[in-house]
Amino acid sequence: MARIPGYLEQRRAGWEAVVDVPPSLRDAVGRKRLRKGLDTRDKDIAKARLPKALLELHRRIDDARRKRPETDPVMAEAMAWRDTLTAARDGKPTGLPVERFHDPDGTVHETAAVDFAMGLVEDRAERIAREEGASRARAFADIAAGIATPTMLHLDEWLAEPGDRGERRLRTVSDYKGIVKHFADWQASAGHGSSVEAVTRRVAGL
Repeated sequence: MARIPGYLEQRRAGWEAVVDVPPSLRDAVGRKRLRKGLDTRDKDIAKARLPKALLELHRRIDDARRKRPETDPVMAEAMAWRDTLTAARDGKPTGLPVERFHDPDGTVHETAAVDFAMGLVEDRAERIAREEGASRARAFADIAAGIATPTMLHLDEWLAEPGDRGERRLRTVSDYKGIVKHFADWQASAGHGSSVEAVTRRVAGL
């Protein structure tokens, strides 16, 4: 059986399972380390309960990762497709196959094969649906197609702009990030997706 990352640590109240959160995921999780009490002072019992507790802690980390496009491989892939399709529609080089069109006067026009790319996105979405469910597949396809914008996508860009009183203080930037992150996490956990477009008047409670 593969070893589950994590360890056992003794505390005053007994023993705890402990997992260090990878640095790249600490912002998404909200802490550097996760703990779970094992409800015993007996080390042998704690060791027996440790694997199950570690799995639970890793699931918590994975759930946090999946809620944040910037730390979720599937959503990162969707964002990459979004950039590629946007470039293709703007006539910029993309690495996609090229379609050629001939005018009656013989002029040849070349454009990236957007329909071909969308077919690849749809195929990928079908695989995601089989592996991770329809809602994940829909989120992938909508973000890739530019229909949905991840809630956190433009946050840093917005916070870099000066406020009414000039450049924002670091404390203000940190507070705003925390508020938006909390809202994005609530969106995902409440089943409202994690995009700006998902924030309807009903979702917002207006």
